[in-house]
Amino acid sequence: MIARRRLLAGLALLTLAGCTRPVPLDEAEHRLDDYGLSLRLPPGWQLREREGGLRWEARPLADGRPVTGVYFIVDRDAARAPGNGEAPAPTLDSYVARSEQLASRDAYRYRLADQGRLQLDGVPAVWHERAYASYTIERRSYAVMSVRGAYGYLLVGSALAADYSRWAPSFRAIAASLRWLPASEPDSASRIIAP
Repeated sequence: MIARRRLLAGLALLTLAGCTRPVPLDEAEHRLDDYGLSLRLPPGWQLREREGGLRWEARPLADGRPVTGVYFIVDRDAARAPGNGEAPAPTLDSYVARSEQLASRDAYRYRLADQGRLQLDGVPAVWHERAYASYTIERRSYAVMSVRGAYGYLLVGSALAADYSRWAPSFRAIAASLRWLPASEPDSASRIIAP
């Protein structure tokens, strides 16, 4: 009898998991020409340039104001070693290792919760779910890392740990919407900003 209840509970969870609807995205394509890519956002999200053009940040709005603690950043990093233009562009795995090193160094109680591989518009990428805390605030993030040409790209959606499951589908949908602009090689590089 107990085994049957467990089986029924498991089937119910699988059924519910299969019924999740995809996150709708606006038709508008947001072009980040300097980064050589475009992406789409869920309705009610706003994209703006941050830190003097060094990164882009998208945030959901509620009553015309950004939702506290939720953001999705797009960052680009000169993947070659600083000051050494002759160094070859890194592999995806070495870029991911560098990103993880920076993320774990800058966060308190950092933990890699899950990971996998995917394609960003035909370019190999790695995704990580990260859990970390800074003082008393616990956060989770969905990070996607990719290398294209001489540049590494970092896409990170982050929310308070208690709200993460609500926002994670939007983070995944935004990352999946990325399209590389044709024949684009970004002009300038920015530094990686760890979540």
